Amino acid sequence: MATSGELRALLARSRAVLEQVKAKQVKVGGGSGRRERYEMRQTSLYFDLGTLLLEYFPRAGIGKERRSTIYAMISEATKDLDLHEGIIRWSVRFVEAFEEMDYFSEVSKLCRDSLGQLREVVDLLARSNPLQIGLEDLDRFRERLRSDITYDEMRREAKALRAKYTGGISELDFQEVQDMFSAVEQRIMGAFLDETAGAERQRLRERIGPDSITALRYTLMLLSREQTLEEVRRKSVTALSKARGGDPILDEEVARLHKALLDCLSGDKASRDRLRSWVPAASMGQLQKILKALESEKEYQNYRRTEKLFKTLFDSNV
Repeated sequence: MATSGELRALLARSRAVLEQVKAKQVKVGGGSGRRERYEMRQTSLYFDLGTLLLEYFPRAGIGKERRSTIYAMISEATKDLDLHEGIIRWSVRFVEAFEEMDYFSEVSKLCRDSLGQLREVVDLLARSNPLQIGLEDLDRFRERLRSDITYDEMRREAKALRAKYTGGISELDFQEVQDMFSAVEQRIMGAFLDETAGAERQRLRERIGPDSITALRYTLMLLSREQTLEEVRRKSVTALSKARGGDPILDEEVARLHKALLDCLSGDKASRDRLRSWVPAASMGQLQKILKALESEKEYQNYRRTEKLFKTLFDSNV
């Protein structure tokens, strides 16, 4: 288990890398939603950050389902930089997918050193070829990336290739669902960082709403294991009803995540299996736990007492 000193060192080193990311950003115009759009072409910084974190996780005994705890701590420590929260998680995913800096650099050049394009190909050009894409199709896709195409055209090419090897399942954007999932998880963990920040947790609790918290918890429970879903469909209409929820969710981010997960829940098994490849069942279980902890300060304190990792990280005066 990593010490509190090692955690402090990780936060300092992560901040140093993210400060370089911030310094290298160039504004390229208005973005969608709340955030302006920037480009950062020195993509080796993402690989550096991902490598740093992946070296730390095993030393600290942190499994994939608990990584959001560290992501939230780094985000809190670097919130003054105003970087997109997804950079931390995607940096880890790039290292896991592309494995070596040389290969990552090769893929990055194909993607014009664009974070957005790298995200589009992470499962298509991963070193392990998780979708078992044929060599001829991979070569054709690479050649297309080398041609003069727009970002939207590139996305369509990536989507078509992915659909070919996943049975064309669903129109659901699993990458976007993973982004939404991680963003919601990170926001909740951020509210848990300071045990004394009860007012912040209460604001988040009210913003999401108790019925919505319950609905999202039930949705995750049903999606995490196909056997559970089948059993509930046979025996419990109540659980399905709770998953669908009642009143509209006030929080836009949570509402979008809940809708996407419900669409997958009502879809076919292939869609749900595909979702679990992007959001593992263990991660769904972890989000269920922290949603339960968000229900009330009593549940939050119960969570602190029972989660050994949580206590180790946040009670060590980091």
